[in-house]
Amino acid sequence: MRYGQEKGVGWLAWSWYGNSSGLNYLDMATGPNGSLTSFGNTVVNDTYGIKNTSQKAGIF
Repeated sequence: MRYGQEKGVGWLAWSWYGNSSGLNYLDMATGPNGSLTSFGNTVVNDTYGIKNTSQKAGIF
């Protein structure tokens, strides 16, 4: 995420929850209204995560 921020390119983490057991490390939450997993916390709250780097689209 840091590299993307440095180079000005975006990234996408798309799986909220519900992956199979082999891919559940990609779940960002523990359920539809659940708390964030470790990965989800990184995606949302990390220095280069959504909260710190996202910008509202100019068309809104």
